[in-house]
Amino acid sequence: MVKANKLPNTERVKSPQRVSEIYYKGVAGFVYPFKYHFISQLTEKADQSLLKICIAVSKKKFKHAVDRNRVKRLTKEAYRLNKMGFYDNPANLNKQVELYLVYIGKDLPEYEVVEKGIKSIIQKIS
Repeated sequence: MVKANKLPNTERVKSPQRVSEIYYKGVAGFVYPFKYHFISQLTEKADQSLLKICIAVSKKKFKHAVDRNRVKRLTKEAYRLNKMGFYDNPANLNKQVELYLVYIGKDLPEYEVVEKGIKSIIQKIS
């Protein structure tokens, strides 16, 4: 199953086609500082990751790669530490969710702001 406090490659959405499918066909929402899109589907395979994530940060708002990478690192860390809230919900046992997060804030965030947003998003998609 899933190991707590890890973020392996099996829990990431990597395919550009899949990301665009999630963006255009998924359910959208907004929780500051993120806009999120997700697709939820029932699954019967126990070996698959139930929650997959993709994170995007705008090059237009953050010109320097260092800043974009910092936002992505903070987001991954907050997700990694708080994803068990999704797995603890018994209603999510047969559900696979693919989540696409877009950071829309204008400034470099503090960790607490990112963590609050991630917790709220996980609660909404559960």
